Order: sequence, then C-alpha cells, then structure tokens
Amino acid sequence: MALYHPTRGAHSRGKNRAAESQTFVVVQWEELVVLLWEPQGEASVPLTHEKQQTTYQKRSWAGLLALAQQYASLEGEAIAPTFCRDLVWLLTKGYGVLPEREEEESATPEAVVTNTQIYTKAEIEYHLAQVADASEYTTLSYADRTGVQIPFGWAREVLLEHWVNPKPNPAKPEPPQGYLALSLFPGNTVGQGNQLYEHGLDWTGKESLAVAGLELELDIFYHIKFMHFNGYVSGLWLWPQHLKEGEYNTLFSAEGFQKSGRKWRKKGQWDTLAALLDEHIKPEVDWRAECQWQKKFIDSGRNYFDVAFGFGVEAYLPYNQLLTQADVEADDFSKAGTLLDRIIDEGFQHLLK
Repeated sequence: MALYHPTRGAHSRGKNRAAESQTFVVVQWEELVVLLWEPQGEASVPLTHEKQQTTYQKRSWAGLLALAQQYASLEGEAIAPTFCRDLVWLLTKGYGVLPEREEEESATPEAVVTNTQIYTKAEIEYHLAQVADASEYTTLSYADRTGVQIPFGWAREVLLEHWVNPKPNPAKPEPPQGYLALSLFPGNTVGQGNQLYEHGLDWTGKESLAVAGLELELDIFYHIKFMHFNGYVSGLWLWPQHLKEGEYNTLFSAEGFQKSGRKWRKKGQWDTLAALLDEHIKPEVDWRAECQWQKKFIDSGRNYFDVAFGFGVEAYLPYNQLLTQADVEADDFSKAGTLLDRIIDEGFQHLLK
C-alpha cells in the first residue's frame, strides 16, 4: 500500500515544474557567465576558454540558487553585488516566479484553478508568496516551500499550498478543485512533542475550524519524522486506516512518545524501532519502502537518529475565497495576508483546546 505524504503526494505533483522547464537565462558575474538550459541534467558543461572568455554551464534553478548564495556569502551579503542579492531573493521566493513555456502551462491541469479565471502554476505560487509576505508573521526563507513561522512551541510553521488533485484521505469525499491548503505539523520535533502531548489528544477528532466567519474543513493525520543533527532525513505520513486497531496501539500517544520519541543511537536499537512500527502499522503498508529504511538508515553510516511521533493538520480554503481578499491586478494581497493571520490567531493557535 502506497502512503500519501505532502512532499510526494498527489497534490504536490508538479510543485517544482518551473524549476524543470527549459528556460534560457544568462547571468554574468564578473568574468563568469552561466547559461541555464535544460536544467533536468546534473552535469555541468564547461568549455575550454582563455581568460575573459565565457564559460557555459548547465545549471538547475536550485543549482543557481546554491551558487548565488555561495557567491554572496564569499563576498559578504553587505557588499555583494545588488544583482546577486536580488537573484537570491527572487529564487528564495519560489521557482514559480520564473518564466515557463506556454505550451506546458496550457496543457497542465494545475493551471485551471477557478471557474472564472485561469492562473498558471507560476502565478499561483506567486500569489501564495505574496500572501505570506503580507502576513504579520515572518515568512519562511526556504526555496522549496511557502509559508510563515509561528511561535506555538508545539508547531513552528504554517505552509501554503495550492491543490487541484483529490484529497489523499479516501475516507472523505473530494472537495471542489482549486483550493488553498494551510498545513502545520504539531510535534514535528522531539521538543515540540514534549509540549504537544501535554494537551491530550481530544483535538485530533476535530473536522472543521471556524474562523473569520468561515468554516474550514480539517484533515488530521499521523506523521513520523526522522532527523539527524536536527536535519530532516525521512518521514512517514499515516492515516487511521494504516494503523492496526485496538487499545494497545499507543504509537501516537503521550505514552508512546515518552517511550519511543527519542534518539535511537545504536543499530541494535534500530531493529527494536522497526519491530515497534511493525507492531502498530498494518502489514500491507510498506513503511520501509516509503521512508527508504535500508538506504537512509541501515546503509547510511549514521550511528543515531531522532524520531518524532507527531501529526499533520490541513485546513482547506477555496481559492476563490482567497482571491476575494486580494486585488490581483493591483498586486495587493494585504487583506489576504490579514485573513491568513486570523486563521492562525483565531484558529490554529486554539487548535489543541
């Protein structure tokens, strides 16, 4: 049984499509000129050249971002050329603001998001970045996701994603196409789990969130996150139907967290953790394949990793309703940013109560 999870789930398909499109851009940094073309490849194509001659390299948008950040770091952010700082800013806002091929946009179902207007994937990602920027909360500085930081203790981020695909939970009917998913992950680290489980788990039965005169549908699922040196290694996204039934199933509970949500330093302990997951997860769920257990753990050379047993929460807002709070033509998303703040302040902040 294949599992749903946000980074590889149906609704995120094509998320970095702009990063993969064939776009020609030339950026000159002193004596270095980088030609970006067919970014799907990894290898660079240097040409033999004398001094002052152009060097061409094949780079992805992600590769260009890393190069720009490295260059700015070497020069020092304060004295780095303006175009370099601007390029880093542009790319960290999301690849969606970069140009795409028209034929790819028009042929992609993700471009159709409302009954009255067609927006490309790039435009949608730009809208969401503008909403996050208009929020009173600090925007995330990652290139691979859009959202804001939240100071809840038991959760640290709210992510903004546009969905056009069916929801992953087969137990619920599909919503209409074209809506915003606001996601947060309570207990996403061991430290967050310490605070999360103090509140009990009655909140996990909630199915909606009333805020700002709106009734937002909720989906709440289980999330196991594996970390090493505070960095993400892998994860599992599980629904109730993936777990074995019975009161003994305490994997996602205060008891289970205190027992198992900790560092597993020795490989002998890893076998114990694997047995624990086998005990609680249904056999038809191939959790080892989903989290690449053999590659990322057994054969990785790591001598420990942290495990967080947390949850995922997603609230759904029709995209049309989001756009009623924005003046797209005037590039004014201030009201949409205020709506996001209200959803966080009046909704998510009181989620555990």
